[in-house]
Amino acid sequence: MKQLYEARYNPETEDWDISPIETEDPVSTMRTIRQTAIANFRTMISIRLNPSTTIYIKSVDNKVIIRCHDWLFISEAGSKRIYFYTSSKPKDALGGILWLINAFKNSTIKSIAKLMEAM
Repeated sequence: MKQLYEARYNPETEDWDISPIETEDPVSTMRTIRQTAIANFRTMISIRLNPSTTIYIKSVDNKVIIRCHDWLFISEAGSKRIYFYTSSKPKDALGGILWLINAFKNSTIKSIAKLMEAM
């Protein structure tokens, strides 16, 4: 069974602190975390990258959320958090998620720039 984890970026160490989230129902807990994070989605720009991945951007608050099937990235008020499931080593899973986030960031910025040029 997959375990639910929270990773918080620590700017002092420039690394991620990973801790398990103790819960009887990881799926329900993740659903609650997602719903809470995107509660203000109507005031955000949303970009659907594929059927399972959406990026929400609220530039006024410098808030970015990347919602994926089995992980969630939240950047707001100078803090960065990632919630994710894994049945393997959490550090390895986090490395893969961070790689995807960087790829999404680069492709999204390019897509928005092309769209703005077309306008």
